Amino acid sequence: MGRDASEGLQLQTPFTQTDTPSMTAQLRRILIIGLAFLAGCTAQDPPPEEAAPPPQSTLQRLDTPAARVLAVPKWVGVLKARSRTSGQWTTPYTSHQWKGDLTYFAPIEISMLEASNFGFGTAKRGFVNFSRIEQDIFQGQTYATYAARCSDSTATRTVTMEFPSDSTYKIQLPPFSSIQCKGTGTQDGTTADIMFSWYALNHFQFGSHFVFDLPAVDAPLRIHGTKHLITSDSTVLATIPDPIPYGTTPVEWDIEWDLRPEGDDLDLVLSAENYNDWLPLANIEPVVGTSLSSGAQRPGSTIRVKAEGIPKPGSTSTPKLKQVTFYLMSSNEPGIAMNAMDGSPTPDGNDLQFEKEKNELLGLEFIDIETVKSPEGDYTEVKAIVSSFDYGGYGEVVAWGVTEDGRGIVSVSEGQRDPSEPPDEPTDEPLRLPRRSLNSHIATLWKALKDSLEKSDLDDSETLGGGRGDVSKPGDGLSHYEEYRGFIINNDHTRTNPKGVDYFLSNKMGSKATPGINFFEELTNIKVHRVGDQEFESPSRVINAFYKDATHVTDQHVVLMYEVTGEKGTSNTLPGPGNPKSVSRIEIARGTPADAEGSPHLAS
Repeated sequence: MGRDASEGLQLQTPFTQTDTPSMTAQLRRILIIGLAFLAGCTAQDPPPEEAAPPPQSTLQRLDTPAARVLAVPKWVGVLKARSRTSGQWTTPYTSHQWKGDLTYFAPIEISMLEASNFGFGTAKRGFVNFSRIEQDIFQGQTYATYAARCSDSTATRTVTMEFPSDSTYKIQLPPFSSIQCKGTGTQDGTTADIMFSWYALNHFQFGSHFVFDLPAVDAPLRIHGTKHLITSDSTVLATIPDPIPYGTTPVEWDIEWDLRPEGDDLDLVLSAENYNDWLPLANIEPVVGTSLSSGAQRPGSTIRVKAEGIPKPGSTSTPKLKQVTFYLMSSNEPGIAMNAMDGSPTPDGNDLQFEKEKNELLGLEFIDIETVKSPEGDYTEVKAIVSSFDYGGYGEVVAWGVTEDGRGIVSVSEGQRDPSEPPDEPTDEPLRLPRRSLNSHIATLWKALKDSLEKSDLDDSETLGGGRGDVSKPGDGLSHYEEYRGFIINNDHTRTNPKGVDYFLSNKMGSKATPGINFFEELTNIKVHRVGDQEFESPSRVINAFYKDATHVTDQHVVLMYEVTGEKGTSNTLPGPGNPKSVSRIEIARGTPADAEGSPHLAS
């Protein structure tokens, strides 16, 4: 470039003294411009410290807290919420009482739309525990009860972020009122299924309470917030009034979110040891010197989960993990089996828990039964132990990692696809415990062993087979999930057969009735379970009393069999033949002989 410019100048210089003044001035201007052009083309670059600063507009964009946040393409993190309510309204003759509790957890991600000054994202598939009960009382007598309890995954929901100023943000959380739970309503002795919804935290009504300060321009890039709120309809309350005004329902909210710029060099992969073979169990025997209801209970089984940082394909750097936090969302089924009282070691009643001692031995910090985390350090992997206190417990684990450069990573999980769907690559979802399909609470291992992979959790389609029974009325009154969760029978745990009909009998006759019971099983193809007096509800005789409505089909009953004084060789079913619910007892006449097959003669 310099060579071409100098040649151009030479072409302009052969003027003589006879040139006019205007030509001389023109020559001078051309010469000055040409020399400047030549200098600009041949000069060396200035040293780096003397380089010109970026345009002022760029500095201005990154010089505010909002601009720093908007300049990050994607933020990832976790959202936790707990909501609760209780109280009553009273009049001289009536009372309405209620109590409810909801816990919610979900990973979240927000993509920033810098040009729009806006962030749009999702609360990804999460987990919720939902409990509500209400009673209406008239002159001291309860005439209506409404109840619902659920533990289940939740659908993806929208999360947004706005920036009212250069130093604040406004977060819009999911509408918790869209979380529903199947329950029952009982009025005047009639029970029907109903759907419950949680209370609303409406963004349009309460959005002004969710405006928070952004991190300063010299602070680490992290958006972490908490909010405690008491709402009643569209009003925010300072405290819960006492007494509660008739027709109002104060609801408390505690919400926390934690977001960091997404790490793009590592995957945080969750896996579990012996994942394919693990089942949730409970411990039937309490610790010596305690009772099942006293709260001192050992787990029935444990499983170790691992969060491992694995470089993404094509990543140019591999930052280490600075800290990993494990979040455990668990069912809290009543009891430990379908007919056994609660053996939970904490009032929370979670079926799957992080135990303090076991996880501290791994070097983790125990936060609560749902949360443990590693101390800050330099990690490639971190492990935690999940303990089971229920034969039908289920839940999900999410790991949240922070890298050494302050970025966040939400875990992906191994082993979530069905074994029949290779390749089993990590999927962008929580680690389900036990290993199970997305829409089931039953371990895939047990379904495979029972050849019931195609059955839903509420399936109750067993038949006697061989042309026996009324095929238009299949089932034994137990859902697929209840058969899996099982029963405590003679101080031992039994998971029943989802492809056979089960019958529960309280035999008051002792061993003399055994031949007849065996003959009944052979004749009918029905499996008879002989239960003890303390293994079912009295006087209702319900055998599957510890349930949640979402996994329950109907109450099933134990049949009582007695030896009585009567005509030898006869038996009676009271009040008459029917299903176990309608049969209060079977009476066998004392002295009834056995036939050649060893079974008593039976007569109606």
